[in-house]
Amino acid sequence: VCADQPFFATATPSRSSVFIVSGGGNTLSAFVFLMVNAKGAIMGWGGVAAPFRFADDRWEVEPSIGAGAYSHGNSKHLGGPFAFHLGLNVSYGVRDHSRVGLAFMHISNSGLYEKNPSVNSVLVTWSWRFRG
Repeated sequence: VCADQPFFATATPSRSSVFIVSGGGNTLSAFVFLMVNAKGAIMGWGGVAAPFRFADDRWEVEPSIGAGAYSHGNSKHLGGPFAFHLGLNVSYGVRDHSRVGLAFMHISNSGLYEKNPSVNSVLVTWSWRFRG
């Protein structure tokens, strides 16, 4: 989804542990993500994220990787419908179930198609985890 256009994004991370990555309660989590921009581009993908918390769980660094489908609408063409996602989210817990942060995303087709223009984005994030 083109970084020069306003967009809506939502994610549904699964905080149930897939398996333990390392000690200290850090786990690998599955997620799905959907982004839409004002020019009709839409991308949905799924993947895994590895959140690492420190400083009494206030700070979190979460690298992620995924794959999905992209439809460019009237926005930037990324070479084809299949795309990969690489991300890094850094956030701070402002309350027990609320975090603010910055997310860095790279989306490309990784050379699967003749053209591979890719998109890099920096996003301000706010997340709320429902009790459950």
